[in-house]
Amino acid sequence: MNKIIEYIIPVTLIVLGIFSVIFTALTEYIVELPFYIGLTGIVISYGLRYWRKKVSNYLISVVLLAGTFGLVSFFFANYSFSLTISDITIIKFHPVVLILLFIHLYINREEFDKLFATSSSTANLDVDKPDNLEVQRMKNSFSSKSIEELQHIINNPNQYRNEAVQAASELLTEKNAM
Repeated sequence: MNKIIEYIIPVTLIVLGIFSVIFTALTEYIVELPFYIGLTGIVISYGLRYWRKKVSNYLISVVLLAGTFGLVSFFFANYSFSLTISDITIIKFHPVVLILLFIHLYINREEFDKLFATSSSTANLDVDKPDNLEVQRMKNSFSSKSIEELQHIINNPNQYRNEAVQAASELLTEKNAM
């Protein structure tokens, strides 16, 4: 189910783009540069998704945010709302793209929670759970430390990251087993 939800945004944007290209090819309607920039941004963003998912998510967010304020476009016709005071437009936004941006942020909320985590919200992110790759890297760097230095790291966990304490503990166990 989650995989299907992930494809709502790219399928929607690609269908809008293809429809726009076909429509403009068959009629006298002309799309402007923001349309081509928006379509290129989405294609590049989702092309990156298979190599660098994190970069892809950030790029998609930026492209959708730019589309929300009309800097780029994904469809030949744009529907926008604006707040105007005395013939001065204060803010103008595209609700369809804004909804797609919210869907994208909701689908990838865990990744964005990690990015924008504050000290009060880090309790929900399993910060205390050590990362195995980081533990392995620290074990390699701690391998030359003496037993006393490893014991110091284990006895003072508040001064070190959880990965460092776990790495020191594993190394001390291995050294004592020899």
